[in-house]
Amino acid sequence: MRLALLTGLLALALATPARAQEYQPVVGSGSFNTAPILAPGRYRDTVLPEEYLYYAVKLQAGQHMHVVASSEIDREEFASLNLAFIAARVQTPDRLQSFDSEGDQLFTSSDDSPADFTTPTATTVAGESQGGSNGWDGPGYYFLSFYAAYVGARAEPPKAEIPFHFEVTVEGTPETEPAATPDRHADAEAEAEADRDARGRDGRRRHESRRRGRARRGRADRRRRRRARAQAASARYWRGLTPRTRLNAVLSANGLP
Repeated sequence: MRLALLTGLLALALATPARAQEYQPVVGSGSFNTAPILAPGRYRDTVLPEEYLYYAVKLQAGQHMHVVASSEIDREEFASLNLAFIAARVQTPDRLQSFDSEGDQLFTSSDDSPADFTTPTATTVAGESQGGSNGWDGPGYYFLSFYAAYVGARAEPPKAEIPFHFEVTVEGTPETEPAATPDRHADAEAEAEADRDARGRDGRRRHESRRRGRARRGRADRRRRRRARAQAASARYWRGLTPRTRLNAVLSANGLP
């Protein structure tokens, strides 16, 4: 009989660590920004009364999250800490809303039922709900949080770490974003805009060509007018000379005495 008792105690001692080893230790964050990113799996952590812990889980369009969570202390110890419950919640990537129409999922001691819930399915970017008052429910990192509610008379809750474990499963087949339907009106408008741009470039080239032609003609006209004025002045000069003076000027210009 003593041998049987020792065998039973040994089996129990070996079974307890084995059960604890089923859950991977993880340390949750007190803020969204530093929340550890979790892959689907089984995890174990501790939470203080009135503390929030956050974890990030990536969901693609067409996928949803299944969470099962339970504390590891019995009903008597749970009550001695003046805890009402531990709340589990999944929030959208924009952190605005709970991603579950039923709100927080509650669990208490290890003697009671665990929290077991499944979130809605993440939509594609082109889905009907794309944020706004309901929060973003497309692909992204969703935040799983735990909060231990303290209802004791003391102003400061006890600094007692409450062990709990949870399992995260990502279910569903990822969906690809549907291709956008061609917008014929937008295409026609783009073609019209390109045509207007082309006509505008052609018009600017023609205007520049005409401007340069006018400038060349203007310079030629000015040269002709200068030559005409010079010729008229020369004619007036020669007409004002006496015959002898005109002869002397011709002889001098040709180098004759």
